[in-house]
Amino acid sequence: MFAAVTASAQIKFSANFECGSMEKAELVSQEITNGTETITYNFYSRFDPANPARPTLAPSARWYYFKMTGVKDKLVTLNVKNSDARRPYYSYDNENWTRFSSVESPDEKTIIKKYEQDEVYIAYYIPYTYSRLLGKIQEWVKYDWVDLSSIGQSEHGRNMPLLTITNKNLKENKKVVYIHGRVHTSETPGTWHLERMIDDLVADTPYANALRENTVYYILPFTNPDGVVEGMSRSNSNGVNMEVNWDDPEEVTTKEVKNMRAFLQGLLAKGNVDVFLNMHSQSMHQATYWVHTAETSSDKFYKDLMLLANLTINDNPYFAKGDLCFSKMGSRYASVC
Repeated sequence: MFAAVTASAQIKFSANFECGSMEKAELVSQEITNGTETITYNFYSRFDPANPARPTLAPSARWYYFKMTGVKDKLVTLNVKNSDARRPYYSYDNENWTRFSSVESPDEKTIIKKYEQDEVYIAYYIPYTYSRLLGKIQEWVKYDWVDLSSIGQSEHGRNMPLLTITNKNLKENKKVVYIHGRVHTSETPGTWHLERMIDDLVADTPYANALRENTVYYILPFTNPDGVVEGMSRSNSNGVNMEVNWDDPEEVTTKEVKNMRAFLQGLLAKGNVDVFLNMHSQSMHQATYWVHTAETSSDKFYKDLMLLANLTINDNPYFAKGDLCFSKMGSRYASVC
């Protein structure tokens, strides 16, 4: 026999920290059932600002990252509105993260869990902060083959650090690889991936040394530092989705895109860029490349794209040929700047 009575205290929600984001939480029900306090909230993820560059492009509310206080031993249900996380993450110390189980997060709109501590952080995916990036950069620049510079500042004055990684030899005609990440700030898996790539590139190992001996790597880890720090989903601080901002009128082109465009134009003036990687991530279970269709790209460009994709697919359990995605080339994207 289950007895139900009114519970005593509500839970406090907050997101007043780096990368934090939420709109609101509305109490739906609160009771004590068979000795356990059960509380249900409708939780609303926050939308990005309206996009002044492309007003018809709907703002995203995918990213959320918040703290709940007062949850110990309570069975808490969150009905998540506006977002689509598949088994998001929680942490009791904001450092060590655990993915909700399929029972605790049975679908994209529901989180149900009884917490063991009074304070818990919940995030769409494991956060990757601007502060962490700056800390990692201090580790990377200790190596002689890593140079640190900046391509400029963001709309809110944050630095956009650039890493140049190569052995300091006089070898001519080195290959040139350019990589940038974190255009869409909710896509933190791509940044964790990029961090590991950089760790491997700067390592003092025979493999990394061979890569640096023949290639120059230009890596811009964060294209959108304001959006990261201020908890946006897919836009910068002003609501602009920078992924499709490259051919917008100058008055609505962000400082971040202008900085990237100037750097890339200068790089291309010195010669060819052999590989250009724009790091994104998704909530799907597989890896993919977005390949521009043969009809909308040159024969050589299409051949190079397919070669890179197929080399990556080879002996890779996470990337199958059927997972390749194709889209039409457009000047709004960085790859044709």
